[in-house]
Amino acid sequence: MTVLIVAPYFPPDSNQSALMYSGLAADLASRGEDVTVITTEPHYAVCGKRRIGRPYREETWCGARIIRVYVPHLGRWSLWRRIVTLLCFNTLGALFLLFQRSPAAAVIPNPAFLSIGIAAVLSLRGIPIHFRIHDLYPEIAVRLGVVPPEGLAAHWIGGMERACIRRAARVSVVTEAFREHLVKRGVARNRTELIPDWVDTERIRVSPRCNAFSREHGLDGQFVLMYGGNVGLSQRLDVLLDAAEILQNSGTEGIRVLIIGGGAAKQRLMRVARDKLLRNVTFLPCQPAELLNEVYAACDAGFVSLMPGLSPEWCPAKVYTVMASGRPVLAAVDIPRSEVHNVVTNSGAGICVQAGDAHAVARAVLVLMADRAATAEFGRRGRLAAERLYARQSCTRALHKTIQLACRQV
Repeated sequence: MTVLIVAPYFPPDSNQSALMYSGLAADLASRGEDVTVITTEPHYAVCGKRRIGRPYREETWCGARIIRVYVPHLGRWSLWRRIVTLLCFNTLGALFLLFQRSPAAAVIPNPAFLSIGIAAVLSLRGIPIHFRIHDLYPEIAVRLGVVPPEGLAAHWIGGMERACIRRAARVSVVTEAFREHLVKRGVARNRTELIPDWVDTERIRVSPRCNAFSREHGLDGQFVLMYGGNVGLSQRLDVLLDAAEILQNSGTEGIRVLIIGGGAAKQRLMRVARDKLLRNVTFLPCQPAELLNEVYAACDAGFVSLMPGLSPEWCPAKVYTVMASGRPVLAAVDIPRSEVHNVVTNSGAGICVQAGDAHAVARAVLVLMADRAATAEFGRRGRLAAERLYARQSCTRALHKTIQLACRQV
């Protein structure tokens, strides 16, 4: 069976989406499927070389055929730049499909506007689509204040989501809260599958705290609280800088706050840290995927933060990565109604504090630093939960079954 995966981000981009969909491609190929991935030239927190020239480039990756579509590297700092990037990907991706043999099935992640042109071509050809929902649109954009709730943009984004859901043979969601939301929208429950985001528990594993990465960046001998991922608006990492300021002003020594990644808020946060003379905060660019295990091993706890009320139905995949590394999760999220709170507390993988409460974050850091036995136990429990519930092999196997089911229903 030929399976098409539409993945706007793919290695060497090292964000969570790239890692998950590259894992899916590798696993489907290892199970005997003929896998083609339509993706972009690296452009998101680029950790690899970019190519300029031809509109398409083909390569092989872990047994899968990778078609890289050229998109301009305009950054993510303004709406028009994102629109240009999306138009390039959709137009060139759709044109490529028009001249290719039709796949048996396709997997497309939301938001729909990332791949709506490609989805339209597949739909016209009658290809069964598995539409995978990672967050709620347009709700997330409205809550962020990016688009007004009754405006044309919200209507447009929501219309594309509804169209993809309506035309999809199967729909998978990453949390039960998302499924309940879809059912309230009128989506039949028996068309949905709950398949959480996953982490590669073989690549991300429990490793020694001191390694080449920790030595290079002077992290040995300190308690390191690390945030890794998109440094954007939704994360509200101001709370982490405020907590670092509280800890520094209290005279607490031996703590390092490490922020790794890029995004729309990074330059502002760096200015804030500089203006506040925060000596205990270090910013680093995104790291290559092959270093991620060392990066997570070099920290003592992983930090997760979401804007209050932004997306309580969602659990970022970085939570599972921290858990897989055997490090405790410190999460500043909505309590008690958020999915992150449910995951962390139900698994015993760490500490949750109220979103936006910098003093609570600082107190939690001191607790983790003082009680290393409890910190280790949080990490142990998190690792067990990651292996049992969020391991890549089991999640991609479940997704594979739904793809096969969608093909049989056509």
